[in-house]
Amino acid sequence: MILQTNISDQMQNIILMLARRYSHETKKITSLDSLKSMYRRYLKDAQGRETSDPYNLVISDDYEKASVMAQGFNGEVESTLDDMGQSTIIKIERYDNSSVQRVKIENALEELGLYSTEHFSLLELIITDIFILPSNGSRGGSSSDGIGLIWANPKETYPLIDVVEFLVHELTHHCMFIDEQRYGHYDYDTILNENNWAESAILKRPRPIDKVLHSIVVSLEIILFRDMVIGHPVKPKVHPPTDILVEQVKKSIASLWHTIRINEEKDKIVLHERAKNILLNVENLIQAY
Repeated sequence: MILQTNISDQMQNIILMLARRYSHETKKITSLDSLKSMYRRYLKDAQGRETSDPYNLVISDDYEKASVMAQGFNGEVESTLDDMGQSTIIKIERYDNSSVQRVKIENALEELGLYSTEHFSLLELIITDIFILPSNGSRGGSSSDGIGLIWANPKETYPLIDVVEFLVHELTHHCMFIDEQRYGHYDYDTILNENNWAESAILKRPRPIDKVLHSIVVSLEIILFRDMVIGHPVKPKVHPPTDILVEQVKKSIASLWHTIRINEEKDKIVLHERAKNILLNVENLIQAY
């Protein structure tokens, strides 16, 4: 979300999230290392997850370590919000390609640092672990049950720049997770109802509102990242070409507003004000395309 706001806002979000749990202790944050330390403490206290390193991002293709991370990533509670079986999509099994994938992720991280120091710096702060395991149905992802944790399963044939886009995509999800922890985005009693779903900007199918808002914000970040940083690819693999992605975002925004208005006519809340402001910001920015 750096290109939709700025890195200072994203850093402030992290500190405000920590302050909700640790109150005045955030005054002790005087360096990047002290921020990383308290952030990792928060992940342990709030989500029960030990990070692999007290300060540094770790990429793991070790089966035993990745298996533990996958269990935490999948979460323990299934609900209607798990509309595509996300809780069981990762295959916890050994396979031969993991070291090749790890190198691809490492190279993409280095490439991201060359393209955008802000995205790279924020990713190294927010993301504590990237684990590699296979799947029959997906090439990676993130979960609100595992803030700071990314699952990666890139194809060997993916160009490096597509893996860079994947990292920006996942980083944006985590910025949204943190923003929700700080402000609250959704009325979960309302969005559990399938009648209140809207069209995803990425998958182009009805999905729960939280997934739809994420798809809109993530898609815009990719569009802006291409426009301002890497250029618009001719044959991208991970995301659609920019012109198609722009149209999907606009259609998804319209679908989401439709759902919001129908519910507001019934005095029901779908998105809280913070989430609606995020949506309005995307709507304003996408008009340039």
